[in-house]
Amino acid sequence: MVFDLEISPDWAAHARIGWGSPSTPGTRLHVGACAGTDMWLGYPGGYWVDKPMCLPLIVRTDGRQETVDISVGVRCPAN
Repeated sequence: MVFDLEISPDWAAHARIGWGSPSTPGTRLHVGACAGTDMWLGYPGGYWVDKPMCLPLIVRTDGRQETVDISVGVRCPAN
């Protein structure tokens, strides 16, 4: 599966995402398909924030888009 992650534009001044080694923090991340594996893969990296927050993260795949809340140091409110 191929997908893109993006920090919501309203929060881009306060947070970054990045995976890989070495990781380069940014506001967008593209994850390409992994050929020939049906196993989970782990990546170093994660989220960088200027304060604990409930971070809105936009997920795009197969022409669809959804915003999910990621708890970074604080619990996100239940929907």
